[in-house]
Amino acid sequence: MKNYATLTLLFLFVLSTCSVSCKKDALEVKDTMTYYSINPDPNDVYGINSQILILMPGGEANYSGGGDVIWKSVYRIKGKKIFLERPADPKISTYFTIISENELRTEGGITLILSKGSK
Repeated sequence: MKNYATLTLLFLFVLSTCSVSCKKDALEVKDTMTYYSINPDPNDVYGINSQILILMPGGEANYSGGGDVIWKSVYRIKGKKIFLERPADPKISTYFTIISENELRTEGGITLILSKGSK
């Protein structure tokens, strides 16, 4: 009886540990997903300061933090964060918080939404 109780406690411990540490990522990229900022600079007449993030399967991304340059980058998703890096010069490193599959937030607080034709 004592062994049964010990085994039950051990099983419950392993189960609770895995449920906490084995969290699933909040976003899975199966197809190309394009996000764009919905609250760009109001003084930006031409819309070039909008942020654009394009996530592709396999960890590749394109990112424009505003302006007319789009950087080829790589990303990884860990929990509710997307970590974006551009290893080439100039190096860029930033992250996005996953609010939902349709909405991301930059580390500066700008909201990006999923383009309707994306996924």
